[in-house]
Formats: sequence, structure tokens, C-alpha cells
Amino acid sequence: MGTVKTLTTTFVVALLYTITTATENFGSSLLKDLVPSGYDQNVIVSPFSAETCLAMIRMGAGGKTSQELDKILNLSKSVLNILPDNYHNELAKYAKAGHFKFANKIYVKNGQSINEDFKTLLAGKFFSSAENMDFSQTEKAAEGINEWVASTTGNTINNLAENLQPNTDLLLVSSVNFNGPWKTGFNANWTKPDKFYVDEDDNFVMVPMMKVRSYFRYGRQAAMNAGAILLPYRDAGLSMLVVVPFRADGLDKVLTTMKSVDMPSFIETKVFQRKSIEFRMPKFKMDVTVNLKDSLKNLAMTSIFEGANLAKMLTSSQPISVTDIIQQINLEIGEEGDPASPILTSNHYSRNNPFFRFSADGPFYYAILNKAYKPLIEGVFVGA
Repeated sequence: MGTVKTLTTTFVVALLYTITTATENFGSSLLKDLVPSGYDQNVIVSPFSAETCLAMIRMGAGGKTSQELDKILNLSKSVLNILPDNYHNELAKYAKAGHFKFANKIYVKNGQSINEDFKTLLAGKFFSSAENMDFSQTEKAAEGINEWVASTTGNTINNLAENLQPNTDLLLVSSVNFNGPWKTGFNANWTKPDKFYVDEDDNFVMVPMMKVRSYFRYGRQAAMNAGAILLPYRDAGLSMLVVVPFRADGLDKVLTTMKSVDMPSFIETKVFQRKSIEFRMPKFKMDVTVNLKDSLKNLAMTSIFEGANLAKMLTSSQPISVTDIIQQINLEIGEEGDPASPILTSNHYSRNNPFFRFSADGPFYYAILNKAYKPLIEGVFVGA
């Protein structure tokens, strides 16, 4: 498979999202591994979906495989006992929401029988399923997977599976789609082609640049030499964090810093202050398929790809390898949302109460956050 270069207590929620180590942000670590060294591609990943997939695998794992996953997911035995219920509570929020759509599924090669208790667990707690697939018929297998993805995402994602290998043992697929309206929308009449600077030599590309005037939380982040703004969505307590380095070549410093950031603490810091802002950012879409296998191995997860013990998932105790973990993300960032206050958008207000002007007119990091400020989607936009 080729790669395209993508609860009951506060304590438990934190464990669900803090993966690689106690001090390292899983999503930002995964994102930084996916970003090419030249920072010349737009990249996106869903840490939430990846973590959910790993948790599903963990519920079917034993031996060394379970130990490695526990370490990577930072799970203790006490947390493991309530892990399915906590994922159910979190996933149920988005299953009901119309704008954030997700789907995860495990496909196992024919000849390996899937434990019925494991199937029941996936359906009841993870809004997911597992089934056998004849991977020797690659085109037919891809067609079946794509039909499932389309049906579970309202046809927003249609071509997740391509170039399947006939020797696939186990394939884990996930799809994420998000296109939500803002709490305060961008004025579509203000969207104009404008310069997006791609480097410190003032080279630029033209992009559709949106503009909004309203009250937002903004903070100057000295450690990253960047500015950050939080843009709330209308539904489900979701928001978008945008971090723009003050230098076009400063994205690496931002990503390196974000790897060690606890997102809730970062957002709640006093550095973020609510103020009247005129904010400009590109209007863009991302439709990306990424194989997470190599990046997860780079983050010290190897056993599931090299003869995993999945004795609780399968009726056979013979080791089986996860061949690929494929994720497809469809994200659209546009103007739609509730209109800003007429007072805030009037020329009179602008003259008498000037806005703080902040622009994402160079490479930036972004994250779609849930109500607890945990990343559902993370990405970088470089104008490519």
C-alpha cells in the first residue's frame, strides 16, 4: 500500500489522548513525522482516529503486543478495564453530530476466524466492525471497502482503498470528514485572491484569502515565535486552533514545540486573551489518504506490524501482522457560519475601535479540537 504524504473522568480522557509518552503529544509527533523535511506539502492527520484504531487493536491483543500498545497508549490495567466504555462515550458525541463524520473498520484475510466476542465489542463500544476479506481478489476487495466507506460517510469519502496487496493479512481503515459552520462566519464578500508567502525570500502563491472581524481568543507564543488564535465552531464545542509563525521558515519550531505541549493547558493559559480581531486565512480543502504504518513504527510501535499476538481478536493463536493502517481525511475550511455582529463589521467601529490584525498568510499549523481541547485533526498548510 503506497503512502500519500495524512468520558467518565478528566483523568481518563487525558489518557485517551496522550499517547507516545506522558510529555509528548501523539498527534503533533505523528504529524511531524509525516511532514517532508522541505515543508513543501500540505499534510493532515487525525490523531483521534489513529488512537481509536490502536485502542481497537489493543482490545484484541495479548502478550508482547498488548504490552507495547499499553506503553504507547499509556494504559494501566485499571484504565484498560474501562477503556471501551470511555471510547463509547466519546465516540457517541460525534456519531450524533452531522458535521464530524468518522468510520473505522478492521479487515482480516480469509482463513482467519474472528472472535465473535471481539465483533460484539467493536459494534457496541467503538461504533466499528471487523470482517473477513478475500484480498487475493484485490479489485473486488477495494470495491467492497470503498462502498463501506461511502455508506458510512454519506458519500463524502469514496476512494479510500487503492493498490491493495494480495498478501494482505490485516488491514485497518479509517475515514474522517469534517466541514463545520463557524460560530462566527467569514464574510464571503471579503474573500479575495491574495498573496501567501511560502518562504523568507518573499516568494508567494495566490490563494483565496478569507476575512472575519469578531472577538476571538488570541495569544502571542514567545516559545514558538508565533501567534495563535482559537476559532470556535457552531456545534459540539469544537474549535480550530491556528498557530502562525512570525517567520515563513518557522514551522519546524512550531511543530517541535507542539510535540511537548499539553493542549488543554496551552489553550487555558493566560497568554490567550479575548480581543477584537480582524483575522485572515486561506480558504482550502484537504482530501488526503495516508498510510500510517511507517510513521507509527518511527514512533516505536513495531510489534503489530511484525507478527502480532491478536489472540483475543482471532480464534487462532498464530501470529498475524497488521499489513497497513490507512487513514483518509476530507477537511473543508470555508466561510460558512453565523454572521458577525453588524457593529463589529461597520466602518464606524473600525475607525473608533481598531481591530488587532492577524493573518495566516504564511505556513501555519492548525488543529480541530474537541470541547476538552484535544486534537481530532491536525495539519500544516504551506500553500502547496
